[in-house]
Amino acid sequence: MDHVIWNQTPNNTNARESAHANVNRDGCNLSLLAGIIRGCDFDKRSWENSYRNKSDLVKSIQAERTEKRRKGKQPVLPSNKTKKKKNNSNENDENLQIDQQQNRVALEKLNIQKQINDELERKITLLEKRKQLMN
Repeated sequence: MDHVIWNQTPNNTNARESAHANVNRDGCNLSLLAGIIRGCDFDKRSWENSYRNKSDLVKSIQAERTEKRRKGKQPVLPSNKTKKKKNNSNENDENLQIDQQQNRVALEKLNIQKQINDELERKITLLEKRKQLMN
């Protein structure tokens, strides 16, 4: 974790723990519909008050990194795009294998269902012949 983000996060969980008590202020032992509506209202209020636009934080982190590179004259590290492409191709291969395996299983199920249907047809024809013989 970047040290700038680490320093800007609170060192306790008081806000998170007090959120549970704040929900109960809107009411307890409510019907399902009333609870959903009041919970929705609470979520809107709590998100509107606590949401921060983190783009400024990201910009300050990036500016700090570029400043460090300039001072230390560190070369810009190469991106991991080639690794991502390899990972994506591996994931695609795995997904393809999974799809093929699922297709094989589906085909086996269809074959089994066909065999069951064929057996049922034979039983039906035998029962019809038996009925004709009995009459």
